[in-house]
Amino acid sequence: MFSIQEGISYYLPPGPRLDSSEQWLDWFFALRTQALSIGIWDKIDPYEPDKDDGELVFPELENYEQFRDRLMEEAREANKPAPTTTDIMIAVGVQSTNAEIQLSIYEHRAAKERAIRVLIMETVRRSIYEAAILSHPGSQTLRQHVKSIQNMYHAVPTCR
Repeated sequence: MFSIQEGISYYLPPGPRLDSSEQWLDWFFALRTQALSIGIWDKIDPYEPDKDDGELVFPELENYEQFRDRLMEEAREANKPAPTTTDIMIAVGVQSTNAEIQLSIYEHRAAKERAIRVLIMETVRRSIYEAAILSHPGSQTLRQHVKSIQNMYHAVPTCR
């Protein structure tokens, strides 16, 4: 019923390299410009606190049986009559549309995050990139990754 769209991608031309602390500001503002251009800076800005939506999470989707059972349970708990098959089918149509929207949002954000991660890998010196990855156990949000790189350079705060 639902499928991941193939081929969603964003190309971000490489900007300045980050090989030393002297290059931090140029690199940071180039990254900021690229992230703003694809609408994902709010997920990267290292001067903002981590947020609940920082980590990309695949949307949870219910199958027909789960959805039907949940509707029946909700009706029973509310002391209402059980939904008819027609009611359930209408609700399934709405749920399907919502699921397609959520999948599309997920796919586009995933493509944007991949583009930024590729840009970072291409422009940050390999040893710094690897050290930043290892400095944060487990998976990193983009914000945490940029903060880790920033911490490697003890950069002075930049203006926004």
